[in-house]
Amino acid sequence: MFRDMYCTRCGSTAMPKEGLAGGFFFELFLWGLFVVQGAFFGGNGLWILLLVVAAAYSGWRHSTKRRICPKCGSSDIIPVDSPKARQSRTDSDCASRDVHSGENGAAAM
Repeated sequence: MFRDMYCTRCGSTAMPKEGLAGGFFFELFLWGLFVVQGAFFGGNGLWILLLVVAAAYSGWRHSTKRRICPKCGSSDIIPVDSPKARQSRTDSDCASRDVHSGENGAAAM
């Protein structure tokens, strides 16, 4: 099971999801071309090429599983306890405190 990770893109800390590289609809399109070619134009041999391309793409796509941020979908995630994650979270906490103290100071005037 995964542990919490820190997303360097959006700054969220959460349990990552598992994602696949590539696109589902492109994979579906390739398999659709193979089926249509085989069903209607099966005699010309192009279906073999489409089968190889669709199978290669599907194989590559399903062999490149990766952990992604559940909030933004980025694969730029690092362990929560890493030095970079701790520094980034500390910097964002300081920045949010500065913004809030600035708002309170402006409201007091």
